[in-house]
Formats: sequence, C-alpha cells, structure tokens
Amino acid sequence: MTNGLPQIRPACSFEICSFRRWPTISADAPTDEWIQRLRAAGVPCGPVNDIPTALTTPQAEHRQMVQTVTDGNGDRIPLVGPVPKLDKTPAHIFRPPPLLGEHTKELLQEKLALTAEEIEALRDSGVV
Repeated sequence: MTNGLPQIRPACSFEICSFRRWPTISADAPTDEWIQRLRAAGVPCGPVNDIPTALTTPQAEHRQMVQTVTDGNGDRIPLVGPVPKLDKTPAHIFRPPPLLGEHTKELLQEKLALTAEEIEALRDSGVV
C-alpha cells in the first residue's frame, strides 16, 4: 500500500486489460472515503454518479440542466436541458415532447400520403 492505497496492477497487458481488480478494491470502502484517499495521494478524482444524482448536483442545478415543461395534458415534466450554454444565444426547451399518437394522423398524411379514410381504417383495425 502507498498512502493508504493498494497498488493496482492489471492482470494482463494494458492493451487488453482495464484494471479488472477495481471492482473488488473499490468495494472495500465507500465512495467518499476513496475520493479522500485518492485526493490525498494527489490523484484528481470525483464520484461516478448515476443519472438522478448527477442531475441534482449543485453544478447541474447552476447550469439549469433540468428544465420543466408542461405537456399536452397539463402535467409538468422535467427534461434534460440543452448542454451548450451560450451567452448570446441561450438555448432552452420550447415545447414538450409529443403525447403518444399526438402527430400520428399528420405524419401518415404527410409522409405516407394516406387519406383520412385509410387512416381511419388503420385505427379501426387497431394498427394505429
């Protein structure tokens, strides 16, 4: 051990091995403890977060990475906001994602040139 950290050696050549022992080593202590140990040893590091945790960090909140919109049913839904943050042309979500089937008729008419009667037949048969 060096600085309280075990020596990590790949079990095979670097080209075909990416530190296979890491899962067993990292299970020895909680994440916060590993971060403290690694930083004390001069290793820049941070936690690997799951998506819900990542989107509630102070950085994500400051960057407004979650934006809330109202859908066609009046429900407010959180969405991941645009990643680039530009001063002169700030991006934001203009509208919610479509409801299930919201644009089906228009797409079938515009893209497949189906008539209203053909679309109605597809609905009656349960295809759409």
